[in-house]
Amino acid sequence: MHIDGPKANTDFEHDETWGEAIARPGQLLSTHSTNVSMLASGFGNVLGISETLRIAGLWHDFGKNSPEFQEYIDKISKGVSTERGRVRHSIFGANHVYGKITESPLGSEILGNIIAAHHGELYDN
Repeated sequence: MHIDGPKANTDFEHDETWGEAIARPGQLLSTHSTNVSMLASGFGNVLGISETLRIAGLWHDFGKNSPEFQEYIDKISKGVSTERGRVRHSIFGANHVYGKITESPLGSEILGNIIAAHHGELYDN
């Protein structure tokens, strides 16, 4: 039985900052997101939702591509004291899903909530 959810264009090449954004000191966001998407997809094979979890893994930290988060990471990398969690990146990722997956409102809501909740938050629109 195949119960996988929505398909989405997950090509970030149009975003010139995607390949340069930092997920955490010493790791590019593109590398981190690709690794997480492959792991999540593998976990999803068991449940028949590999594509859904691949997309969730790829977009889970999309908000780290924001200038605010990159500034935050830059400060951490330089040893500057800054408030942890000051930039709530997971909400940006959830909002991104709502804009990308328009053919399946339920699918976008499920994915958006997976992404928003990956740091203990839920998206409430």
